[in-house]
Amino acid sequence: MRILITTIMARSGVLTHVCDLANHLRSFGVQVSVAVIKREKVLRSVRLTEQEMSFLSAKFSPEVPVFFYTHTCDLLELCHSLGVQLLHAHSPLTFPTSLAVARSLSIPLVVTLHGELNWSRLYNEALSNAAAIIAVGPEAARFVSGEHRHKLNVIFNGIDLERFCPAKPDATVDSPLRLIWFGRANVPASYGVNFLDRAVGELISRGLAVEAGLLGYATKAETHILKKYGWADDPRPYLQQTQLVFGRGRALREAMACGCAGFLLGEGYGGRVSPDWFADGKHTPLSASVKHGFQLPDHKAIAFDILHLYQNRELLSRLRLEARSTAVRFFGVHSMAEATVSVYRRHAI
Repeated sequence: MRILITTIMARSGVLTHVCDLANHLRSFGVQVSVAVIKREKVLRSVRLTEQEMSFLSAKFSPEVPVFFYTHTCDLLELCHSLGVQLLHAHSPLTFPTSLAVARSLSIPLVVTLHGELNWSRLYNEALSNAAAIIAVGPEAARFVSGEHRHKLNVIFNGIDLERFCPAKPDATVDSPLRLIWFGRANVPASYGVNFLDRAVGELISRGLAVEAGLLGYATKAETHILKKYGWADDPRPYLQQTQLVFGRGRALREAMACGCAGFLLGEGYGGRVSPDWFADGKHTPLSASVKHGFQLPDHKAIAFDILHLYQNRELLSRLRLEARSTAVRFFGVHSMAEATVSVYRRHAI
């Protein structure tokens, strides 16, 4: 089966998702290539230099060819040369060109929805003509209208567990407690960062040895205590040296895979992520959205949870092992790739 994935090149969870998926499809007998749209408007929106785009391209396995295209005719020619049997579009910016080529070649189009947009209203043509729709979680799926829902497949983000893995465990139990907020979040999802900053500040003012930082982007969050690390193209060194991570979605899954005790924090606060959230077929959303039942953040509750593990380092060590185990059981990329291949096989010509 010959598949071409279309996407944008950007510092985001979308690119990480595409990399992980593409790199693991070959183990299921899929010949996969990636086509990155490179229009002027797109380049302005992602704010990447040519050198940065080349660096991000290297995240793909050497067995996954990466191409760049500007116009529909470029993508059409590429599909002809590769003998593509199915197109899989991962960004709304590639929906129009992917749809046009799929129609021209009479091949199926699969679209994956990342994030909470009104997909059916904004991209009705693409969804109406897609053979299948994949949503990376119930948050994205809820914006697919009734006329499109028969095509919908919810396939959760999968993490490369070989890449995102723990470093050697800490030898001491009385060292400073290390925690970070990790992610790339819009204004509502960044709301809880302000409360984490206040909680850490209060703990430090009481004499606790806490090292705390912010890794990634928390839009418009006002912080005074958290050290700002900025965006890291490879977050693993930070995650592997951290004991507690606050965040949501894919970022929290990556952190837990690295052996960090994970705390769900975004617009709302869900506390520590437990394996019970996913056992027996349950799929607790890692959105931290109030509309999904999570309470608004309270800095005192956050401080209490941090203090509890600060004072119980043996428990913290066990919870870090449990976090890795939870990631292995429920967050692996193999399951994501397998479910995606199942969609392909139902529709590929």
